[in-house]
Amino acid sequence: MYRLFCILILVLTAARDIRTMEISDISCAALLGTVIIWTPPGEIEAGLPAALLVWICYLLSLAASSALKRPAPIGAGDIRLFSILALQLGTRGIMTLFAVSGLLAGAAAAVLLVLKKVSAGSEIPFAPFIAAGYALMCSGLVRPGFL
Repeated sequence: MYRLFCILILVLTAARDIRTMEISDISCAALLGTVIIWTPPGEIEAGLPAALLVWICYLLSLAASSALKRPAPIGAGDIRLFSILALQLGTRGIMTLFAVSGLLAGAAAAVLLVLKKVSAGSEIPFAPFIAAGYALMCSGLVRPGFL
């Protein structure tokens, strides 16, 4: 049941991200509270290394993009969502969620490019794809470690 609440929070977050290209602190706090309150004992502790891995990868990507003088490939708000969900999903689960979200975003970007709705340098909100990927994982259509 709590996963449905997480999906609801992610959908509301995605709607805001589409409108403003921003993920609010309130959304992250609501998601974190939901995960902390309803995740079974022991799973959060098991997810801490995954959350740390998310932040390490993000900081490495920031360093690489800075060295290459390119914009950051993903926003800090998206990373906050991933790190909170990592507490629940663990390492294999968060890697799967990142892959599924990336594939969905890539497919959407390709369609938008073909339809000429965006250009190659355009930014698109990523929270909708995180929400969709999480919903696919919760539905059982995508299982952790499918790659």
